[in-house]
Amino acid sequence: PWWLKTYAAVMLTRVGDRQSSRAMWEQLGLSEENDWLRQTAQLRLMQLDALDQIDTLERIVKDFARATGRLPASWEQITAAGLLGGIPVDPAGTPYTLNFATGDVAVAAWSKLYPLPTEPVAAPELAAPGSGR
Repeated sequence: PWWLKTYAAVMLTRVGDRQSSRAMWEQLGLSEENDWLRQTAQLRLMQLDALDQIDTLERIVKDFARATGRLPASWEQITAAGLLGGIPVDPAGTPYTLNFATGDVAVAAWSKLYPLPTEPVAAPELAAPGSGR
């Protein structure tokens, strides 16, 4: 049944397999008889895109810190350093948040993508045995 596939797609994200989760959500998004399923698949795909973008943005924050010896206090500082072309926004169009004390990047609490799915990096107890995470 379709609901079992949605559960499987969520669990794939939770064990850190974004690629397989994305493939399942893309397939589920093709459903012609279930509007809720199509809308949920679209949201989940946007969340997976956001997770990928956050990985990239956190690398940029680390590059800034290596170059300057400190974490950025704002997106504007990273932009001024030439590492970004502007304030980054999530796939829903909401600016990402930057924790200036830790360098962590996240979707804003007011984004329609919030909260993002939990992954093993944030929840090691969810990692698949033998996954090395």
